[in-house]
Parts: sequence; structure tokens; C-alpha cells
Amino acid sequence: MPTNNIGDLKTAAQNGGKYISAQGEVYIEFAGDNIIYKYLKTTWVKKGKKKKKKKVTEWVTETIAATTFAPNGVIFVDNAVVNISGTVKGKYTISAGGNGYADKGNIYLEDDIVYDTNPLTNPSSQDMLGIVAENNVYISDNSANSNGINIEAAIYAQKGGFGAENYASRGPSGSINLLGGITQKVRLPVGTFNWKGIISGFSKSYRYDDRLMSSFPPSFPSTGFFEIVSWYE
Repeated sequence: MPTNNIGDLKTAAQNGGKYISAQGEVYIEFAGDNIIYKYLKTTWVKKGKKKKKKKVTEWVTETIAATTFAPNGVIFVDNAVVNISGTVKGKYTISAGGNGYADKGNIYLEDDIVYDTNPLTNPSSQDMLGIVAENNVYISDNSANSNGINIEAAIYAQKGGFGAENYASRGPSGSINLLGGITQKVRLPVGTFNWKGIISGFSKSYRYDDRLMSSFPPSFPSTGFFEIVSWYE
């Protein structure tokens, strides 16, 4: 596995990208030219005759132009859980850091995450997404993912792997249709099976995105490039 990739992504986000901290959980939806960002905001309001201040925490949703939200394409959410979905237009890498905590640094796929221009039908597509977690990347156990999920991205899990939330207790949930790649330290389950077929969770339909042979999402972890200098027949 590449070394110091989480730290490199954090640095890239702090220098021309989007660095998010002091949020235990965030939701980020790619919406073409925009990004919908949902987070918890705490304010103090005065209430009662004595105007005592009361702490109020509520979800806030902002819609921001994607190029304004993360100009260099790198989004890093520090010490948090990140929930993502949507349609990606352009090149982005979204990462969750956990600072060593197992319950942080995880990314959940809330629904389909796909490209605005499908590279299978248009090989010149410039859309590309990296999903990088310090710990794990999970397919959320929710109604949106109860009948399959479409994922177009390069997935990277530094300390954990890619799997399905509640894989053994959720009902049969269709197929994981993945276009991209998976790099993981630990192989996680996505479902259970017997000779009759799926008992719980997902079946798999994975296809490598050939563009990743020569291109990659912004600051995506890598060990460098290999070049063929000779071959033997």
C-alpha cells in the first residue's frame, strides 16, 4: 500500500481544495456542476425572559459550485464519517480521515455515484472520482440501495476494505455495478450466498476503468508508474 497517502490528501485539500474539520458526520452529494454539502451547525440563541443562551444544533444544507467548493478537486473531511452520492462532473477525490479512530475515517455510499459522461459510451469522458477512506468504504443499508447500486469510481481503503453495511442481515439487495477499481487492505464481504443464490446483500458486477492505466483522480494514492522497457517471447 502507498505510504502517507492520507496525509498527502489532507495537505492537498488544505492548499487549493476543500478541508473540512470539526464535523463528526457530513453528507456530500455531487450534482453535476454543483456540490450539495450538508453538515451540523451549532449556534447559541437567546430564549426566555432572562434571555439565557441555549445551544441549538441543526443540519444545514448548502449548494455550492463544485469548482468553488474544491478548486483543485481534492475534498478531505478530517476525523469524520462521510456520506456520498450523486453525479460527478469533472475530476475529484473525496477522502475521510479518522486520526486512528475506527469509527471515523469511513465513507458510506448512500446511493448511486456515477459520472455525468459515461466513459464506456464516450471514452473521452473527463469525469473521474477517487473515494479514499482511512478505514472503510461501505454501501449503506438503506432503501435507496435495496435494489442494486451503480458506482463509478476508484476506491481506496487504507486500513480496511470495501463492503456492504449489515451484509448478513439486510435482504437480497441486487447487484453492485462497479466501473473503476478497488484497492484495499482487507477484503470485506458484500453478501451471503448458497447454492440457490443470494441470501443477503449483493452480487457483484465489477469492471475496470481502463482510463486508470494512464490517468487518475486528483492526488489519488499511488506507488508511481510502471513502464514496459522490454519483453521476452
